[in-house]
Amino acid sequence: MKITLKLISVFAVVLLILNGCKKDGPVTLDSIPPTLTITISGGGYTKTFNQIDYYWSGSLNLKPNTKYNVTCALADSGGVKPLQLVLPKFLISQLITGVPNDTVLETPRDFTYKVSTDENIPYRSSLLTGSFVTPDAGNTSYYSAIGAVGSDFNYNRAQIIFNVSVENNPVGGFGWVTY
Repeated sequence: MKITLKLISVFAVVLLILNGCKKDGPVTLDSIPPTLTITISGGGYTKTFNQIDYYWSGSLNLKPNTKYNVTCALADSGGVKPLQLVLPKFLISQLITGVPNDTVLETPRDFTYKVSTDENIPYRSSLLTGSFVTPDAGNTSYYSAIGAVGSDFNYNRAQIIFNVSVENNPVGGFGWVTY
């Protein structure tokens, strides 16, 4: 089952990169917000978050000393403008790249990865993908949030934010736990 999910995820990312990025023709304006997703997989678990659901009543409990893959995708048939993914600094060894291009902003608490597009060369989707490693939680616990925001050229926004923790024995176990 895990291998099948990984193959489907890799296939979807390849299709997005090869076929879904550049937009044929000019930007079109509408009142429909873009579609935004964040998928996190690793430690025997995969969870996809979307902009439709609210995640304030739960937490993604990650295993210590574990590598996780993250994919953040923004799509809109009329064209996408910026896509930003925010990861807390305690998630170490962050290696995130973006399509069509990416920049990184560092603050004392987190890293913000950003993909920007231009109205003159519109894209109908943007992608940030990569991995991070959770820290050792032997003597402490880590709590923060992961978030993403994106918009189209008519400034319709999509946003996702959810709590994340790294600790040895989290209440409710590992993975997505609702309160």
